[in-house]
Amino acid sequence: TWNPARTWVMMIAVEVFNATCEVAIAKGLSTVHWDDALASGRRMWGLAVDDAHWRSQDYGSGWVMVQAETLSVGSILEAVAGGHFYATSGPEILDFCLVDGKAHAHTSEAHRITFVSDNAHGRCFYPDNSREVITEAEYTLREGATYVRLEVDGRDGKRAWSNPIFLG
Repeated sequence: TWNPARTWVMMIAVEVFNATCEVAIAKGLSTVHWDDALASGRRMWGLAVDDAHWRSQDYGSGWVMVQAETLSVGSILEAVAGGHFYATSGPEILDFCLVDGKAHAHTSEAHRITFVSDNAHGRCFYPDNSREVITEAEYTLREGATYVRLEVDGRDGKRAWSNPIFLG
């Protein structure tokens, strides 16, 4: 017999971007909810989807880029379960890593690269006056941070979201 007091829900991911909701009602982003969950200690990945309803311009607007060992169902599912992917509506995350307390990012051409961390921690990086785009940034992590993730804003307004790197 089902007992709601004994029911557990395991959530491994949150939909950070839904193209249908963005196109139809401008409520396609849920990053603030994702960051609230991450800051409270929950560990979950971020997905982007387009839902492909085919009734509006929602298709082909959100997907995940998976880093799998092979192009097989098993390898792809294993990579997704391990968080070896990023969500995007266009921009590419070429590299995102931690070295000596600093987060490093290398991306496709961007208008902004943002490191997002606990609560008010993080930082946005923009091109300087001599360039129109930015492709690399580095952020020194704050003491006590529990995670850091990356957002990349393309010049066309499209965005990519890395999965968080959990610290400590």
